[in-house]
Amino acid sequence: MLARLLASPLLPTASAVFAALARQTLHGALLASLAITLWRVVVAFVIAMLLGSAIGLAMGRYRRLDLWFDSWLTALLNLPAVVLIVLMYVWFGLTEWAAIAAVVLNKLPSTAITVRE
Repeated sequence: MLARLLASPLLPTASAVFAALARQTLHGALLASLAITLWRVVVAFVIAMLLGSAIGLAMGRYRRLDLWFDSWLTALLNLPAVVLIVLMYVWFGLTEWAAIAAVVLNKLPSTAITVRE
């Protein structure tokens, strides 16, 4: 309703959004983009779970590793995801693996701490 009142090209109406969604679905671009995104999510999830579980098990078993990793994991837990994404893109460029690494680094600390506990 607000979009209709403002008539701004920056704020499309709901009907324009649904029309674009239908066009993208019919032409296959939406499904291709969803498949790429799902692939990134799966890869990031697997890497975060494997690394996080390994680190968490090691932290639970060895006190020295627990002390060493604790400050790193605390820092990563408190780093906002948006900052991490920007840092990955600045350091590694706008690549597929930079996006995956950002998600992995964002999810790894919570996985490691959960497994450690």
